[in-house]
Amino acid sequence: VRRHLLLALREMEAVASGLLETFQWRDTVLDPVLDALANRHEIERRDVRFLDDNNQLKVDTGYRSSAAEYRSGPLDTVGDRLVSVIVRETGGAESLLLRIDPERTTIVAYPRCVFRARGQSYRINPWPATDAESIRRLGVLYCTRTDDPVQTWRVSEPRLRHTQVDTDRVFFDHALNKAVIQTQYEEEVTGIIELRQGRHGELQQSEPLWGEPIESLAFPTQGLMLQFLPDDLEERPAALHSIAQALNQVLAAHVGVEENALLVMAAENVRIGRRRVSGLVILDLYPQGIGLIDALNGDDDLLRRLLEYSRDWLAECPCAAETGCPLCLQSPPAIAATRHSVERQLNRRQAVEL
Repeated sequence: VRRHLLLALREMEAVASGLLETFQWRDTVLDPVLDALANRHEIERRDVRFLDDNNQLKVDTGYRSSAAEYRSGPLDTVGDRLVSVIVRETGGAESLLLRIDPERTTIVAYPRCVFRARGQSYRINPWPATDAESIRRLGVLYCTRTDDPVQTWRVSEPRLRHTQVDTDRVFFDHALNKAVIQTQYEEEVTGIIELRQGRHGELQQSEPLWGEPIESLAFPTQGLMLQFLPDDLEERPAALHSIAQALNQVLAAHVGVEENALLVMAAENVRIGRRRVSGLVILDLYPQGIGLIDALNGDDDLLRRLLEYSRDWLAECPCAAETGCPLCLQSPPAIAATRHSVERQLNRRQAVEL
């Protein structure tokens, strides 16, 4: 809301009633944001009188931008205060590569993360602090150009806080039990997994490279809870985490979103109303959510197909190993998502059975 208002008022002055009509927001949403922007002197406000289309005299509050410059964010960000990712070139020159939401720094710019921009690979430098709040205040992260052909995944522990169920969107039936939840997401990043190509073309997967624990910023988002029956889970303690890791890899590929836009995690004994349930939670990894959960919730056929794809992939993996292999449950993203907790085991057989 802040970003849209700042961009709009850079284009032309407007009155409160005109902003309400243009953006179709409720005044309970609009007024606090306008007040906050005015108090920070990012916009100016004044009383105005004007004639409406019927030549009736109107009294309203007028707003205009007071910023000398306002740069809109990239299309893969949602906030209006972003963290810059900068590379220091030879000779000390600096070049801006990315601008990211501070809530997503541990997701897309964790320490030693390798990413590509402008056809070149870069690695994030060690952070100057051990929490994302400090990075938000600094507003900048630095990276270094690299020729190392490596992919990285963060070893992290996701946490949900203050989870509430959207009571208007709980659907329990015999085919697919699901509910939309509102929650606060946060994570702790403790290391990375690296995957690189060896001299003879073979893929070499590293053990977790541990570092100083990094605390993310918490942010509100949406999730979709898929419930499993307690009796089916009782004899299969590793099944939920195993299905979560398989579905996590299937989901991005078949839905057509970036891997870091969604997360599938196992949830055990989550309270829904007066009940406690266990199952999978599909989370939107953008602050406030960008509509991915609404889209998934509205397509039961897609959800069933994704679960079928995950089951078939695990059942037909040529490894036939109970704990899986690097082609399935021992893949880099699966290991990175579960090695934070050494007691968390993955089991291909239990996942297929469930």
